[in-house]
Amino acid sequence: MKNVLISCVGGMLIYDFVKSLKKNNNYKFKLVGIDNDEKAYNKVLFDKFYKCPKTTHKKKYYNFIKNIIKIHKIDFIFPLSDNENRFFFKNKKKLIKLFPKLKLPSKIQDIFLSKTKLYNFCDQNDINVNKFKIINNLKELKKILSKSKKKYILKQSTGHGSNDTFLINEKRKKTRQLLANRRCYELNKKNLFKILNKKSGMILTDYYKSDIFDVDCLSKNGKVLLMVVRKRLLTNSFLNYSTGHKIVKNKKIEKLIIKFVKSSNYTGISDYDVIKNKGKYMIIDASSRFSGSVGASLLAGVNFPLECIKMNYGKQVSKPKIDYNLITKTFFSFDENNKNDYIEKYLPKLENQIKI
Repeated sequence: MKNVLISCVGGMLIYDFVKSLKKNNNYKFKLVGIDNDEKAYNKVLFDKFYKCPKTTHKKKYYNFIKNIIKIHKIDFIFPLSDNENRFFFKNKKKLIKLFPKLKLPSKIQDIFLSKTKLYNFCDQNDINVNKFKIINNLKELKKILSKSKKKYILKQSTGHGSNDTFLINEKRKKTRQLLANRRCYELNKKNLFKILNKKSGMILTDYYKSDIFDVDCLSKNGKVLLMVVRKRLLTNSFLNYSTGHKIVKNKKIEKLIIKFVKSSNYTGISDYDVIKNKGKYMIIDASSRFSGSVGASLLAGVNFPLECIKMNYGKQVSKPKIDYNLITKTFFSFDENNKNDYIEKYLPKLENQIKI
């Protein structure tokens, strides 16, 4: 049995992630979940749950992680947020020194930790990427926007999801919020500068209204071992998750990701957002962690979390048959409660994905 720590277990699609490890016939895992929301619904899916500090409280978070690893003899950690990836990127050596048997799913590289580094890497290695401009100050941004009336996307270089994302559209007279509970707006440049509170560390890209694809990937020493391409099925392209996916076979996207992995000599799990424009596929984002909706790939026949653990322990990675053209949708359902320490008779699975 391996003791596995999983972070961000309040995420909408964690049920599928847990299922990928719990419902396999060959391996047993004790799962410890953490989240900074003590009411995270998905905590009931874990053998043990803890409320954790925010990663912005660096010393407190480090001591918390160190204690959890020690108490539960954690063998393997799945960090499922960008901020936690940054934490483990900075503290991996210290933690491995304290716990020599501890393993992480990826050899995290800094090109995944900011869009500036990602886009520059792609540009330098002739990898298709969205046309971009790194913004160092507001004066520079104003100058660019004054010369063009086309639509742009402005994001934080180290942002996550769709928070602090702005669709700049001069035809939009009144500001429109694109997502509830997030700083994500469509607005003109005049209104942009009224609310923009960040003066640097931003990236400006062209805007394309087009199909978006998620790519789940597992690689070792620059060689792709497993890859699944998923076309997002949604009406709001700014959503930080997708309400459905279609598993597709797309050789152009596969070739693009293979080139990225080879150029970076990357080992571990990775997730890519790819967009299509005029027949050309471009990377618009990437991370060294699993997508929140990686469970769609599980339904298609590829158990990425399990295969990642197997790879890290020197086991042979399976070559499953992928169910192309499979369509999944998120679905809210309930399971009967069999734990005595919860009042509710039925507990929500919180939007696990189903085949349709």
